[in-house]
Amino acid sequence: MSWLAVARKDVLAEARSRETLVPLLLLALLVATVGLLAFHDVHDHAVVASAVVWTSLSFAAALGLARAFGAERDRGTLDTLLALPIDRAALFFGKAAASALTLLATALVVVPIYYGVSGDAAPAPAFLAFVLLGALGLALVGTVLSALAAQARSRDLLMPVLLFPLLVPLLIAAVHGTQDVLRGEPFAEWRPELMLLAGYDLAFAAAGALLFEQAVDA
Repeated sequence: MSWLAVARKDVLAEARSRETLVPLLLLALLVATVGLLAFHDVHDHAVVASAVVWTSLSFAAALGLARAFGAERDRGTLDTLLALPIDRAALFFGKAAASALTLLATALVVVPIYYGVSGDAAPAPAFLAFVLLGALGLALVGTVLSALAAQARSRDLLMPVLLFPLLVPLLIAAVHGTQDVLRGEPFAEWRPELMLLAGYDLAFAAAGALLFEQAVDA
């Protein structure tokens, strides 16, 4: 069983139940609406866009990624999943890939709505690169923490407490890089933020693959 099979299982289960995606989309839309109302008098639209997008994705990650393993435990299938002859790293990457797809689906709703309301131009490919790398980083960190918090009764409350401190470097790079891209700054201006996001993703991918077995067996 490969990581693709794990990701496919999670995506199909979510497509049937929609118990995670629908609340995430509603939360993201609520956060985006509040952000647009709060920043309606800010004339720098790059600041507003980066704030709305990354606040929405951060809250969606804090809410939705707690379900990555919590749902398996609630259904009583976590022990069965762990008993399968599958490498723990493959399980980690499969869960992270499914979580990243959920966050990208959330971004696909939030971003067009923001640009439709604001009347700004469509985002550049570099903007999409920041969203992709940022969503992947959120998913990688959240998957490890979801495994750690799955056994806690208050995992939905515990998840943000564990998640947000680790997201500080990612969010700083994503917000500043997104602002530079949307302002039309040259590549040299936002290359450090893009490289930081890529390095962040690689670091947590390696750490997750190495430490995931201890996380799920804790």
